[in-house]
Amino acid sequence: QEELSRKLGYFLHVEAHVVLCGTAGPENLPSSESRYVHTRDEFLTIGNPKNYEKLVQDTNFSHLFEGGKPRPNSDEALPIIKSFFEGPKVRPLPLKESGYLANDKPFFSHPHMVYNEFRATHKDNSQHRGLLRQWNFDALGVANAMQTLWTEIALRETRVGRLVRHGSATMQDYMLRAVRELSEEDITDDARELYELRRSFSRLDEILDSEADGWSKSDRIDRVRALLAPFSELHSLGIGHCDIDPHNLWYAGDQKSIVVTGFGAASLEGHNSLEALRPTLQSAPYTLPEDAFEEAVEPYRLDVFMLAVIAYRICFAGESLLTPGQMPEWRAPLTDPFSGILNSWFEQALNLEPSKRFPRADIMLNEFNAATKEHSQEFDEANQIYQELKQNKFFREGMNSVGVLIEFPPLPEQLSMVYPALAAIATTGSISYHCEQGGKALQVKLWDGVILNPQQPGVNRRIHAFKQRIDKITHINLPTPKVQSCGLLGQGGLYVVSEYVDGLPWSQFIAENVLEQSQRFTIAETLINTIHAFHEKQLPHGDLCPEKLLVQVGEQTAITLIGLLEFSDELTADNRYQPDNPES
Repeated sequence: QEELSRKLGYFLHVEAHVVLCGTAGPENLPSSESRYVHTRDEFLTIGNPKNYEKLVQDTNFSHLFEGGKPRPNSDEALPIIKSFFEGPKVRPLPLKESGYLANDKPFFSHPHMVYNEFRATHKDNSQHRGLLRQWNFDALGVANAMQTLWTEIALRETRVGRLVRHGSATMQDYMLRAVRELSEEDITDDARELYELRRSFSRLDEILDSEADGWSKSDRIDRVRALLAPFSELHSLGIGHCDIDPHNLWYAGDQKSIVVTGFGAASLEGHNSLEALRPTLQSAPYTLPEDAFEEAVEPYRLDVFMLAVIAYRICFAGESLLTPGQMPEWRAPLTDPFSGILNSWFEQALNLEPSKRFPRADIMLNEFNAATKEHSQEFDEANQIYQELKQNKFFREGMNSVGVLIEFPPLPEQLSMVYPALAAIATTGSISYHCEQGGKALQVKLWDGVILNPQQPGVNRRIHAFKQRIDKITHINLPTPKVQSCGLLGQGGLYVVSEYVDGLPWSQFIAENVLEQSQRFTIAETLINTIHAFHEKQLPHGDLCPEKLLVQVGEQTAITLIGLLEFSDELTADNRYQPDNPES
């Protein structure tokens, strides 16, 4: 202050005034604020000296300029002011959020300036890293200057995170963890999101630039699988990302997985669509076929195209389909380590007609696995599955079948049946019985001879798939018995404890009730809607028959599916309710 006052002969005085548009006025503001808030018509009179004096504070500065002091905007004073603020004594206020300080320069700027992303470190521990995303909603224009719209965009990733936590046991590991979740009250034109970055995280585009040239064919296959895995889960949960680009993807070196962020343009079932703004929100630096040809947008097929653009770069090091501002199109790579086996896969995923692409990422992943099956390192995959099961709490080392009966004792009236059945389990393969714990009626099913063995990768894969199915059922809300406990026994065996659900088997319900035609239509519609709910979550039953349907009669008839968790190396489905040739 002293330096500037000495050079100018006075110190600067700055006032901040707000001009309201339309019919808005300052009537409801406190007097301490209202004097600095004006209507548009009021402000337009500022050119009149008398009106100017009414609008600004009474500073008594006029005598300075009457005495020959240069005004701040004069050729004499302006260089002095500029030199002072650009000098070493004035530094910009650092960008900080929740104790994290952002780097001075962003490491990614949105092509339409909708947001900047900064690397950040915690002020107390530089080892704690973060990603700070600062929105600039003014870039969306006056027509989109609505706080409700800004909220839809800025809270998209928060809402996806909530859906993931309630719908998937694994997907939450594929998303950046928020340091602090935003709420609607936090949303302004420069709202900020903050996410943790583990030390093992590197941005995918940086990994591709620095490491991809040295990857083997197997490395490339693994990276593409890691790329597709989280989006397979997202699509099963009804979420389309709609802006998949390497800067939105982080490679977790310790897990060899890819972590996803940047959900600002995402499509969420049950939430307002952002499709009208998607081209503006899109950060990927190219034109999509849907936009070039004005096609209707299907979020999952849009994701499939964007995933294929990245997969191309992973599979064919040093080659890219990108030309800034133009539309990516399939072309055969100059150097192909896969000898053409992926050509048809890429051609379908990159088809300019959305209807001809893979409909979802899980199907895209399955087709990729089929195309690369002969080139995969089967032993490495098998060993990974074995180690994952061995180290999981699902594996109960030292536990046996008798221990299960001790932990979950049968109801007294079933004791005479259960122990003889256990003695014969080697022949029958499994037993089931009822028990009660904590006032809850439970059902226990125990399979014999299921052993985790590194020399039996096929069995291990089935155990792994069974556990994944249990995890999925546990973390979604569908009409099927809730799993209370499960485990793989170290001494051989597998068990699942689920809630006991009362109801009439479908056949019994139909036989015992005389239904009007309208009631039959209603119960049929309930059945179809119930099955549809499972299929939406990528959970086919596999053995759907009357014995696997329980009907609960009340104010509204409901249907519960049972028997979704069956472990067997033989086909168990009732062929009476299947086509003659189900494989065709």
